[in-house]
Amino acid sequence: LCPAATPFLFDPAADLQQGGAVILSPFKMVELSSQLAAPAVDFMRSRSAAEARYIVEAALNSLEVEGLSIENTEAPGGLSKPQLKELLASATLILMEGAKEAATAQEIQDVFGEDASAAEGVKEFTSLYTKAVPLLRSQILMKSGFSLDHVTGVTWREDFERKGRHLHKNAGPRYYISLHRENSGKKLEPLSFACTADELADLVARLKDAVKQVERLS
Repeated sequence: LCPAATPFLFDPAADLQQGGAVILSPFKMVELSSQLAAPAVDFMRSRSAAEARYIVEAALNSLEVEGLSIENTEAPGGLSKPQLKELLASATLILMEGAKEAATAQEIQDVFGEDASAAEGVKEFTSLYTKAVPLLRSQILMKSGFSLDHVTGVTWREDFERKGRHLHKNAGPRYYISLHRENSGKKLEPLSFACTADELADLVARLKDAVKQVERLS
């Protein structure tokens, strides 16, 4: 199980259960799933800053996040490989969902409960989250999000095919069009095509109809 592929399960009406206590999630739009978030919540509330730092570093490494310098630490003791795997997935969930919702440091800290604000592991996790969130948003979320191509410009030319040796009648104008596109700030190859005057008129009519449909939805 890759932590980055862990499903984000949310229940807007639910509270985050941890250790028998009820912890209200700080996120206004969604609630973190208690089953997925609980391992990281339990760990950060009871472990040292160094151990928390190791988990956050491992989570960021699994996401291939670059540009954040974290002091090297040893792996926390008392954890089996399955437990460590579950913990990394849980920590990654909180980091990624926090970055997606642009959660503040206080909101992330509140995930672990009001009574855990002084815990070394919680403070370290929150501090590293604050440093990592710009990188998570720019390196992971912008690349993994689904978005349609944007048309940024158009170039075109008009050609006339006239009657000649190989053409027995005038064919009228023919249009060669290139649509310039980009996606997530990256320029793409132009979408080029040729059409007749009637085909161009049909295309323009369809585009106008699409614009009207979008305006109705908005």
